[in-house]
Amino acid sequence: MGKSKLLIIISLGLIFFSSGCVDTGVENISEQDYRSEVVFDNDTGTDATVRVDNSQIGSVPPGGESSAVEVPSGSRRIVADFSAGNDLDQTIFIETDYRVRLTMVEDSTGARSFVKTLEGLK
Repeated sequence: MGKSKLLIIISLGLIFFSSGCVDTGVENISEQDYRSEVVFDNDTGTDATVRVDNSQIGSVPPGGESSAVEVPSGSRRIVADFSAGNDLDQTIFIETDYRVRLTMVEDSTGARSFVKTLEGLK
């Protein structure tokens, strides 16, 4: 009889202890929407149409720049279609809450690439 009373007391204690650990008044934390600003510079000799994750940003003339565009942070697929070929298609990591400048450059062989510069917090 002593063991069964002890078992009942321990069982009740565990039930009260486990029910006391649940906080039902906590609201769910919503998922954050991390975003950054990106400016596209075109240091090539031809017009470029820029897309981020298949969403068109706009055209950037030679020697020109786009206005600042807000995009989701993280790894983004950046595509620049040039009117004279040698298109760019790169995955670039865009830092959260920064203003990022992506400059399209061209070397002496005509090969093009992006150069990323962090300009500071947006």
